[in-house]
Amino acid sequence: MALIDQFCFSWEELHEKYWPLLYGWKKLLTTEQFNETLHKVLHEQIKPIVMKHEETPAKNGSDFYVGDKMTLADIHATISVPFLNYDHLFTKEAVPKIYLLCTKSSWTMKPFEKSFTVIHQSKRMIIEQILGTGILADFRLG
Repeated sequence: MALIDQFCFSWEELHEKYWPLLYGWKKLLTTEQFNETLHKVLHEQIKPIVMKHEETPAKNGSDFYVGDKMTLADIHATISVPFLNYDHLFTKEAVPKIYLLCTKSSWTMKPFEKSFTVIHQSKRMIIEQILGTGILADFRLG
């Protein structure tokens, strides 16, 4: 469970870097400053960590972060990457393992493949969709 928590916290840290910039700082910076800062955050802070996440299922020997079933770490990945996929930074070719995780939850495929600007669902709505699919039916905590 601690390993799953570690992966989840890592995804949450990426969101903490990204969202304030996108919705807070954007109002305070010039367009040029915003674009430079966003590019720097995406390419120097977020992308390297997402690429480390990409390696995890391969090291586990399965398609999942931990074990052979979807856990909260996998759900964090399938929710996070479409939201963080600004300007198509994370493509099927760039993150094939995470993309494969997304295919296991078909609701994430359209946002993953489209531009960030068309994503209008909140995390809560997405989690409700996951729970509605039965994908967590046999998921047990602890």
